[in-house]
Amino acid sequence: MIFPFHAAYYSRENRKCLEKLVVSDLDTAEHLWGSTDSSLAFRNVLVGSTEHRGEMWQAWIAGGQVELSDTPSFYILNQEHEESAGRISRWAIFASIEIESNLIYVHENVFPEGVERARQSTEACEGDMAPIFVGCSEDLGRAMRDFLQKWVIGKEPLLSMGEVEKSRIWKVEDAAAEESLQALFRNRGLYLLDGHHRLAAARENQRLGIGDGKILACICSMEKDDTLILPIHRIVHCDRWILQDAFVADLIRAGCKVIERLDIHPQNIASALQRVPNGEPIAFALHAHSNRVLEVKFPTQYKQPESLASLPVVALDFGIFHNLEKLTSIPVTDVNMALDQLAADQAQVAFFLAPLSAAQVRTVARAGLKMPRKSTRFIPKPALGMLMRPWS
Repeated sequence: MIFPFHAAYYSRENRKCLEKLVVSDLDTAEHLWGSTDSSLAFRNVLVGSTEHRGEMWQAWIAGGQVELSDTPSFYILNQEHEESAGRISRWAIFASIEIESNLIYVHENVFPEGVERARQSTEACEGDMAPIFVGCSEDLGRAMRDFLQKWVIGKEPLLSMGEVEKSRIWKVEDAAAEESLQALFRNRGLYLLDGHHRLAAARENQRLGIGDGKILACICSMEKDDTLILPIHRIVHCDRWILQDAFVADLIRAGCKVIERLDIHPQNIASALQRVPNGEPIAFALHAHSNRVLEVKFPTQYKQPESLASLPVVALDFGIFHNLEKLTSIPVTDVNMALDQLAADQAQVAFFLAPLSAAQVRTVARAGLKMPRKSTRFIPKPALGMLMRPWS
């Protein structure tokens, strides 16, 4: 079940410069950490000490920099985003959902330290400052898109920003529309795409008697027209792998089949990954002292359930990395970033992974299984700071 909620958003005056105040998602906002910024920029309630973040948020409310809605409502998001595969025009909904719902499916692990940081932040601000990002099945997404597109016809958005990459938000002030949206999502599963630590933190808050048992969520379709699933690659620091022969020998010893791919140049790895058959336990690897791309086919007997064992990221993290001492694996979101690290001799090896399908993500999540942290990246994410949800 989804619920309308009392929202907080920037005041009318501040909405004139939303692009300078809101931030993109935490993974890709290069300016987010450590840069100077306006005192009203949303980054200021996302970073810094817990006390500072709470004080900043309360000062915004007291000074009228943000407005609090009078009535609980749903909020519609239309987001236009340019990608190499084409332009995405997503329709989504902001809603409040119960954190203990057995219809929220999770597919990645979390760090206890990250959960505690997120918990302290929400406690200090007494609210959900950033929504979790969840997906729904393609058929539900199509029904949602059809409903939302029809509902906004002739209505002015409450919040709007961007010229090329646009975000527009409408407030649903219509009891019949609210009932229709709730009926649409009743007893339907939702899949957590981003915000694993925030959800775990909300559940820990509830255990401690903090919060109201709900969490702010942005819900979109997992169909390709709405959400792209990108891989997160791995660069590796391992003294044992300074020599490529030792690296290849360890892979073969672990049961991998290693083939030199003379038809793939390092600069063409990204396009080669697009041609990897879905479900094949294959990765490409490149050593820092070689320009020859290796195809690594993993065995699938790492004592993992079948739906996990066939995933290259699981084979890497649970089957290869786990068995080697003094190895550090760092997730990177971009092929060129990994190549730059190798060229600068900042890593010995890079593994490049193909994207997972929405069906693979849902299968793992519904089975109650967990991929390693940073296994997937879902884009575009909703900008942070457009809508917040105070607990009272």
